[in-house]
Parts: sequence; C-alpha cells; structure tokens
Amino acid sequence: MKKTKEEKVRGYSPKQCTAVLFILLLAVFFLINLPMIFQDVPKAIQERHKSGKSLVETFEDDYNQDFFNKNNFISLNGLTQKLLGHRMMNNVVKLNNGYLTETVKQWDVTDRAAKVIALNQLLAFKKTPFLYVEEPYKIEESNSELPIGLEDFSNSNADRFLAILKKNNVPYLDLREKIREDHLNYYSLFFRTDHHWLPTTGFWAYTKIAGYLQHNYGWPIKGDYLSLRNYQTRTYKQWFLGSLGKRVSPCFDGVDDFPLIYPKFETDVSVNIPSAAITRRGSFYPDLFNMEQLRIKDYWNRIPYGAYGWGDRDLTYMKNYDAPVKKKILVIKDSFALTITPFLLTQVSDITMVDFRYTSGLKLKSLIDSGNYDSVIISLNPDLFENDLTWNW
Repeated sequence: MKKTKEEKVRGYSPKQCTAVLFILLLAVFFLINLPMIFQDVPKAIQERHKSGKSLVETFEDDYNQDFFNKNNFISLNGLTQKLLGHRMMNNVVKLNNGYLTETVKQWDVTDRAAKVIALNQLLAFKKTPFLYVEEPYKIEESNSELPIGLEDFSNSNADRFLAILKKNNVPYLDLREKIREDHLNYYSLFFRTDHHWLPTTGFWAYTKIAGYLQHNYGWPIKGDYLSLRNYQTRTYKQWFLGSLGKRVSPCFDGVDDFPLIYPKFETDVSVNIPSAAITRRGSFYPDLFNMEQLRIKDYWNRIPYGAYGWGDRDLTYMKNYDAPVKKKILVIKDSFALTITPFLLTQVSDITMVDFRYTSGLKLKSLIDSGNYDSVIISLNPDLFENDLTWNW
C-alpha cells in the first residue's frame, strides 16, 4: 500500500523538518544578499592593500558588515541550532549549565611572565609596590561543564603563569583561589550570555584588592565602603545581550539582567579620557558611567557593560577628591577591571587606567616615570595571554 502525502510528512522527525526549513530560509537570505557580493568584491580588492589582510579576509569583513538583515539571520540560525539540540555556534559553546563561553587554547606563557617579572624589578628599584591580579575565566577548573570532547586551557595557562611569578617572588592575587576560599558558586559570578563577570563580582574583587592593599601596604581602607549595604543596585531587567549572545542571538540562550551599582554615600569624583574628549566631575553616579549604553534596550547596538568606567579606552584618569586614602594607583587593565576600578576609587584619590589593546606607541616605562604612582596593579584575564596588544608595553 502506498503512503499518503500526510503519512510521508509524518515520517520526518522534527529535527529534519527544522533543518529543511532552515535551508530554505538560508536560500532566501542568500538571494537577497546576492547583489552585495558583486559590490563587495571590488571594494575588498581596493581595501586589502590598506588593511594588510588577504583578499578573502577583507571580503569576509565587508560582507559581514553589509549583510542585509544580519541580526535576523543570526536569530534564525540561533533558533535552528537550539531546536536541533546543538551546543556550539560561531565558536560559542553552551555549557552543561546553559552558560555561554569559549574555550582557550594552550599557550606558552613564558614571555608574558618575563615581562611581569621585569616590571616588578623596575618598580622594586623605584620602591613602588606592585601586584598582579589573576582574574577568573568563565570555565571553572574543577567543574568545566564542557560538552564531551572539548578541552579548555585557561586555568592551566594561568597556573603555569602564576607558578613562574611565584618562583621569581612577584606578588600576585589569585581571585580563583579567593572564590574557593569564600565558597562562591563559580558560574553565578558571570553573565549567562557574556564572557564578563557580573558587576557584583567586580565589586567583590574590589574588596579583595582593597583588603590586600590594607594588609600588605598598611593603607587605611575604609571598611564601610567595602559593604554592598552602602551601595544602591538598580537592575535593568532583560536588558543585556552579551558579546557571546550577540553571536548566537537571544533565541539560542536568552538575555541577561544588568545591575548598575553605585554608592549611597556622597562622592566628589572626576573622570578624564583625553582620546575621547570626555571630562566629567560630580558624583559617582552618573559621572563614572556612560549612561548612553543604558538609555534604551538595544540588544545588538548597545553594550551595557561598557557603561562602567566609560568602557574600554586607551587611558582613563579618575580622581576622588574626598578619598580616605591619598594614594595614586596605575592599573594596567582589561575589560573585567571596568567593574573594579570605579569602586576602588571610593578608597583612593587617583587611579589611572591603561589598556594597551587601545594604545598606539605608548610605553609603560614612560607612563610610570611621569606618574609618581604609589602602586601599580595589573589585572588581566587568562584569555588574554594570546593577545599580543595586551602585552605590548
């Protein structure tokens, strides 16, 4: 007996139907964007000489930038991958607990450690205290939650790096160890759709650094400023699609709430970012935040995390005119430190943040020589061992 058409359709699994539908919609997107291919090829030929990239890389950059309805396509793809039960998309991994992350490859950290050792020696000669802060990566060492077959080397890279520092008597603060000591739930310290930790975790990290400064340097840290009870938390519900979420869409793993934390007590602070012509003086809130990133809910074009400390810049100068500790700190940072340094400013009078991923020709030694700093802190995540610009001092 022949099967009816309805019976034939019923013979397909939901995953097969989803795959067929996705292929059909993919063809539609391709036809819509076909004219752009003929526009971007000549454009790529011209631009590749300026960028130094290959023709294929330049074309890919232009095509991705100009792709019509790109966000809708990502959302469609994300929904399809979710329905198919896939755990990886655009190099983003969904962990067993639902959090998004990326894996880090094994890296020879010897040269990176040598730079830190040399910096510590330079600062010791100047009698300037130094501290390296090891931030946690979004994969727990003892509980990776990775799908079977995937490996991550973020923690082993960090372990080998810190072992070299320890052997050479370089002071460091391993926040992963502090997480274990405080018995914190590791993954709850991070956003679900972003690689960053929560601002509340950044605040926690600030308290650990402030405690180190008090215990090891004798700085008179004000205890009241270490308690979240003395800070206001404003939560923007379902407001944040993180950098990982943008690559897979909200359809794949949802979105995050976003907390904005600022003191209840009075403050008199300023921020100066010469490269962006930004100068503000007033209170911690709103002057230490780029509130434009939070003005509207826009998953694709806003970066709420970049509200803290005005986001990643080459050089940012912050002052606290009522600080209990009249000290000046240089922080060599990554984006995780954006949610540390504003809170640290409640304690000290001056903080200079430098992010070498965004500088051009700036030399660390010149910055140190001209700054008259009371302490230098490096605060970095282990995923940046492979980023040459971060270490281009």
